[in-house]
Amino acid sequence: VPGVGGERVGSEHGDRDDESDCAHPGSPSRLFEAQNATNRARQAAIPRGEVEALRAIYAPDARIWHDHDQATQSVEQNLQVLAWVVKNIAELRYEEIRRHATPTGFVQQHVLRGRAPNGTPLEVPACIVCAVAGGRITRLDEYLDSAQLEALRG
Repeated sequence: VPGVGGERVGSEHGDRDDESDCAHPGSPSRLFEAQNATNRARQAAIPRGEVEALRAIYAPDARIWHDHDQATQSVEQNLQVLAWVVKNIAELRYEEIRRHATPTGFVQQHVLRGRAPNGTPLEVPACIVCAVAGGRITRLDEYLDSAQLEALRG
C-alpha cells in the first residue's frame, strides 16, 4: 500500500507518501488513501489545465490562502489563477513530492518547475497544508518561496 510506514512511492516524479501522522500509524488507512487520491487528482489536473476537474476536487466553499500575499481566495478566484499559471508557464510539473497524512487532510512539500513566458526556468519550492472532507479539499494553505516567482514579473 503506497505510503505505509513512510516508504517511497515509485513514480516518475519521486512521490513519497507517509501516513505516519494518521490516527492508525503503520497500517493501511482508508482516510489516508482518500486524502492521497484527492491530492493526486489535483496535482495531475493542474498541469493539464483541467479546470472542471479542479473545481470538483475543491468543496464549493473551500478557501485557498497564500503566504506570499496573505490573501484568501474562493474556489473561482483560485481557478482563475491556476488557469493563468497553466497558460503562461511552459513545461509545468510538480517534482520532489513528499506527502504526509494528517488527521484532517495532508501536508505536501514539492518543487513546482517550468519555464516563465520569457524562457527563464522556474523552480519554486512550496508546501501546501490541506484539510479534506468527503474527498474534497475544504481549505488549502500554500507556503512558497516568492523570490522564485520573480521571473513571472518580468
